[in-house]
Amino acid sequence: MNLEGFLSIPCIIFRPQQTELRNILFCILLFLSPLAMKSIHIVGGEMTYEYLGGTDYLFTLKVYRDCNGVGGAEFDSSAPIGIFDGNNNLITVEFMSDLNIVLLDTDVNFGCANVNAPVCVQEGTYTSIVQ
Repeated sequence: MNLEGFLSIPCIIFRPQQTELRNILFCILLFLSPLAMKSIHIVGGEMTYEYLGGTDYLFTLKVYRDCNGVGGAEFDSSAPIGIFDGNNNLITVEFMSDLNIVLLDTDVNFGCANVNAPVCVQEGTYTSIVQ
């Protein structure tokens, strides 16, 4: 029985561009890499302002960082904030340099879960009075 014509499948030759081939090889190497990866970074923040009277405002910026790792995200010595008018025009840039750093209590008790992961979070609070 001759099945030659019945089983013939057209062959498509695919030749990826050299950059595509590099990207594919990079992805394969990335997923096969035995290196452990971890992230050390800022974990949150909030900014508030309070009207003090006249043209004075107290700005407070709180930034939270992971302090478990070595060489992680450190607090900057100052934090610049931009102040804009109602038409989105920049009025001034204030550099908030009054920084207070505290270690937060991170004991977590969910009642139904036992969380034993080492958690370390620092809160950096920048304050500035803007006139």
